[in-house]
Amino acid sequence: MAIQKNPLTIGESVRVSGESLPGSSIELEVLPQESFDTDLTEVFVATTTQAPLDAPVTWSITIPSSQLAKGSYRFRARTSSSDAVRSTYTTLFVGEGVVAGESSLRVDLNRDGKMNLVDFSIMLSGWGKRGVDADVNDDGMVNLADVSILLFNWTG
Repeated sequence: MAIQKNPLTIGESVRVSGESLPGSSIELEVLPQESFDTDLTEVFVATTTQAPLDAPVTWSITIPSSQLAKGSYRFRARTSSSDAVRSTYTTLFVGEGVVAGESSLRVDLNRDGKMNLVDFSIMLSGWGKRGVDADVNDDGMVNLADVSILLFNWTG
């Protein structure tokens, strides 16, 4: 999943795009930062049509500026096919003064603005468990995919 521009100024629309496996459908959810650790409160949800089984899914969704106020947002693209459901996350920052270091990225498990050994330790304590915060990709269990996301966002 890719975001056209990050951070945005208030009033700008944003284009989010990505690719998925043949025969899958995509649902994009945009969640405000304050809902990261609570019930999901969607700002915007869009669903693409299902692609033919022999063609990869390339999708693009534009979110109107009226949907995004100043703050941080988590984007989740959930792809569904006959054999699997996968989720991918990214974070968008809207407005002046909103920067990555000040944001609560979902993978920043202790909310200190850094992704480091402390977050890795928290993640390992939830290894193989269901329904814990360390399941950052929401696939139902803390596993290698969550570690991969943590390492991608590693700040040291």
